[in-house]
Amino acid sequence: MRRFAVICLVVAAGCAHEASNISDVHDPRLIKQFPDNRRFTARGRVCYGSELNGHVLGVPHRGFLRSNRIINPNVLAPNKSVVWEVATNTEVVDGAGVRLGTVAVEWHDNRTFPGAKFNYGMSKTINGHLYLYCFATGIVPDPTVVGQMNKTQFAHGVIDTSAWLRAEDVLEKSTLIERFGVGRGKLPALPLENTRYRITGGDPNAYQSSYGELAIVKQANGPVPSHYLRRPTGTINVLYSVPGFGLGGQGLDSFLITDGLTFRRAVGTREFVQPTYYPLQHPRAKQIAPKTMTFVYGAIDAPNCEPVFGWVAKEALAEAP
Repeated sequence: MRRFAVICLVVAAGCAHEASNISDVHDPRLIKQFPDNRRFTARGRVCYGSELNGHVLGVPHRGFLRSNRIINPNVLAPNKSVVWEVATNTEVVDGAGVRLGTVAVEWHDNRTFPGAKFNYGMSKTINGHLYLYCFATGIVPDPTVVGQMNKTQFAHGVIDTSAWLRAEDVLEKSTLIERFGVGRGKLPALPLENTRYRITGGDPNAYQSSYGELAIVKQANGPVPSHYLRRPTGTINVLYSVPGFGLGGQGLDSFLITDGLTFRRAVGTREFVQPTYYPLQHPRAKQIAPKTMTFVYGAIDAPNCEPVFGWVAKEALAEAP
C-alpha cells in the first residue's frame, strides 16, 4: 500500500479551523475508535466515536476565512466577498478528471463574470495538475453529461455543483493560494480492503414520507438523506465527517456516477449507523423514524488522480461482482 503523509480536515460548521497534523497515519491500529459514539478529544480535535469523525477546536485565520470559505481581499461585487473570478470557459471536472462543463458567466450584483467559491484546504492532483475544490458553483454542463442530471434543477441552462477546477484558471491565483492552505484538507489515507463497491448513488426518494423527506438530525431545515445520495448533478459526494454530529456537512470530493469507478473501505475503520427523524410537518416530528443511513470510511479508486479519503453513504453503494 502506498504511504501518504496526511493531514486531517478540521473545518467545523459555522466557523473556520486551522488544520491539525496527524502525521503519517497509515496504520488503522493508530486510529482511536470506540464502538459507541462517545465524545472525546484527540490531538486537539473534538471527535465522536472515531478520530476520523471530528473537527479542531479554535478559530485561527480570522480575516482570511468566513466560516471555512476563503475571503477574496479584492471584493469583486457587493456581498460577494468569497467569490473569485476565473478565466472564461474554465473547465470543471469531477474527482476522476471527467469534464462536467464550464463555469457559467453569471450576474454578481453589478456585473457579470465567471466566478467560483472555495473551501479552505480542498485541493488534489489530477493528471499532474493542481486542482481546487469549488462549492455551489454554477456551471454550463456538457451535452455528454447533462442526461445524468436532474433537469428540474437547471436555471437558464446552468446548474450548481461542487467539483474541481485548475488553480491556473483563477485570475488571482497567487492571492488565493496564499490563503488557501493547499493540502490541509485531507483526512488520513489508510490501507484499503480488497472488496470493491459500485457507486450507484442510491435512491434519493427512498427517505420520503407523506409529510416530506426524513431528516438526518432532529433540527429543522438541517441535512436530509438525499444530500448523501445521488446529487442533482448526477454526482456523489465524499464527506469529511459523519452527518448528525453537528460537525458540518462539507464535501471533500465529488464523482460523476459511472460504471468505471469503485469505492473501497479503509481497513479497520468502524461504520456509523445513523438514525433518521420525522420532519417537522409530521405528527411525530423529531422522533426517530424506522429508516437509517450507514456511513463508511474509505476512498474512490480513480486513475491518474490523488485519492481523497472520507465518508460515503453505504446506501449509495452496491457490492461489485
